[in-house]
Amino acid sequence: MRRAAFLLPLLVAPLAVLPAACGDGSSTVADGSSPAPAPLAAAIDGLGPTSLIEGRDGNLYGVTGGGGDFGAGTVFKATPEGQETVLYSFAGGSADGANPDTLVQGNDGNFYGVTSSGGISACTARGGAPAYAKNPGPIQCGTVFELTPEGEETILYLFTGGADGGLPMSLIQGNDGYLYGLANEGGIVNTDTGAGGGGVVFRITGPGSEQALYAFDDSAGNGASPQSLMQATDGTFYVTTYLGGAADLGAIVRVTTGGEESVLYSFLGGADGQFPRAPLLEWSDGNFYGVTQFGGTSGRGTFFQLTLSGKEIVLYQFGSNTAGGLYPQTLVAGSSGQFVGVTSSGGLVSACGGLGCGTVYQITPSGAELALYQLDPYTYENVTSEPGVAAVIQMADGTLYGITTSGGVAMSTGGGGTLFSLSLDGVFTTLYEFGSGAAAP
Repeated sequence: MRRAAFLLPLLVAPLAVLPAACGDGSSTVADGSSPAPAPLAAAIDGLGPTSLIEGRDGNLYGVTGGGGDFGAGTVFKATPEGQETVLYSFAGGSADGANPDTLVQGNDGNFYGVTSSGGISACTARGGAPAYAKNPGPIQCGTVFELTPEGEETILYLFTGGADGGLPMSLIQGNDGYLYGLANEGGIVNTDTGAGGGGVVFRITGPGSEQALYAFDDSAGNGASPQSLMQATDGTFYVTTYLGGAADLGAIVRVTTGGEESVLYSFLGGADGQFPRAPLLEWSDGNFYGVTQFGGTSGRGTFFQLTLSGKEIVLYQFGSNTAGGLYPQTLVAGSSGQFVGVTSSGGLVSACGGLGCGTVYQITPSGAELALYQLDPYTYENVTSEPGVAAVIQMADGTLYGITTSGGVAMSTGGGGTLFSLSLDGVFTTLYEFGSGAAAP
């Protein structure tokens, strides 16, 4: 079967964003300025991984929301055996990003991502302060960045929180080679109704060049609080919104490359589900597949099919089998004609407050679900830390790799998160524990 797209869609054009590299692990912005903050006294390797991808070289790459030389997050590289290296530590401030959320690899081999903080201090914390924000006060609006495999970073765009958007949280490379993403704040405000400022779908065409394709206006029936973005093979974008729609319980919004918008489906909060977060997946049957974090007959999430005409069919109700997982967080394409993902609860119900610590699951396009692994707490000196699973991917050989945003034995309270693998025969291995070492150069 044709692989569905997740974060990195089908790439058919050279990347149009090609700024000059700056060298030696440094950071530059369009005007050539460079930040010079003082490193933290105790530099660490990163805390709270939030994104994981497979690089073209067969290694794993991702970002952490915190930690690093300046406590503002990192981009890391890890071998399939778990050898971790920090490629870049974000410095924050007015000329660099902080708290990265997303990472993709472009046609040119470089990595691209967004930071939810750093840059210009003009945003209003509409979506809440970033989880790893270091300082109180005005919220910085975030950035789009480029990073070479050698660790040379360039800031491509600094958001202002105005019509261009602010607090970016998603990024993909489009079929035309440009970068597209979501910002959770900003957009043109309707001065007559007060509607607007609900985020934008944006396009980056070069260093310092950004265009808001569509601004969410929070008006009745439209999507609100955009969460994820994917592009279908016909070039149309589909946005998952956590709120908005007819019942304000989330929607799937269709946006053309010309900025024309329509709501494809509004979640009603019954058996059809509510509060979707993960991006849709386009499958070989011409339909889309996705999950809702809540809703369904048990209120614990759904797996659904959505047609191009907007007809939704719920194929699986999470909660019908607690061991299979509750509250699905992610859904990605597997390597053998099925989907894989993670849930935040369920599994070993004797752990994590009696709801379970979550599962790594597999599900077929017809809705046959199987828990591949039931996560359990990590214990260090009698302190139990619950894993917060953020992402899972499947390599060509079938091995699953994932990250947990917390847990691990490296820290006595909470844990800095982990990188793990799960083999086809069910062998779970913690490959790396974040917060366990000094930041690599």
